[in-house]
Amino acid sequence: MGYGAAGILIVNGAIMISVAAVLLVLQYRETGISLSDTALRQIIVYGLPIVGADLAMYGLGNCNKLFMPGHVPSETIAHFALAARIALIISLATAPFDLWWAPKRIATLTQPGGLELGARMWGIGAALVIVAGTGVALGGPLLLHVLFPPSYGGAYAYLYPLIILQSVHIITNLTNVGNYARSNGSYVFAVEAISATVAVAGYATLVGPYGTSGVLASMAAGQTVRFTLHFWLGDELAPLPYPWLPALVSIAGAVLIVVLAPSADDLAWRFAYAIPATACLIALIFASGLVRLPPNFIASLRRRLG
Repeated sequence: MGYGAAGILIVNGAIMISVAAVLLVLQYRETGISLSDTALRQIIVYGLPIVGADLAMYGLGNCNKLFMPGHVPSETIAHFALAARIALIISLATAPFDLWWAPKRIATLTQPGGLELGARMWGIGAALVIVAGTGVALGGPLLLHVLFPPSYGGAYAYLYPLIILQSVHIITNLTNVGNYARSNGSYVFAVEAISATVAVAGYATLVGPYGTSGVLASMAAGQTVRFTLHFWLGDELAPLPYPWLPALVSIAGAVLIVVLAPSADDLAWRFAYAIPATACLIALIFASGLVRLPPNFIASLRRRLG
């Protein structure tokens, strides 16, 4: 209606305010609303650093757009942003599992067999990331080819690296339970702040001479530091027996599937290839042990079907 980019902000703002109002009404009907000094202190001690950590994540994820103008053509920035949006589909695919498991994972640590259960759930989450990442890698070029004009084709060059970085980001979120299980959020804030600092320092030094390659290298450095610190520091409270070898085998299979995929220009072959390839990847995930079926699952399934 002529509002341009401001119209997008107006619509999104109206939606978010409406959602917040509905949730507030539902919360009031369900539990009522009251204030507690003790709870407020706990929220400040634990939650305030988490808010700071979320703000620091801007430096790792989106701050690169502040450094690209003047060094990278506007058209290339648009291609990069489009590829980043397509890579975010992985987060949408894994969100239902995260919404279900995230509230349970800290309490599970103190229960009998909690570390083993946590590792098993980590394997399921990692498997979802691998399958979703492979799906986006196979289908993303099709989206670009079918839904966008040829002038957007430059986004293809950034799609695969951003899919990898987004996958690492989500797997790190699955691995950070030990730091979130602490009595305050200082460890989480420290990890995210250090990771963001590494990324921003990379943007400041690498974007000028190397352009988008410098952006990707800086993001990769930040994500690597983030994963390493969350795993290393979190292992103190949550030494989960992560299934690293099955995960690496499954990742290798996913990479091979994407490498062998037909060209995105051949839509029919690409689509036909994606279905059996995904089935093979899922079979590999189960065969490697990344996802383990519960005991007697097959027998129970046969009884239900019979």
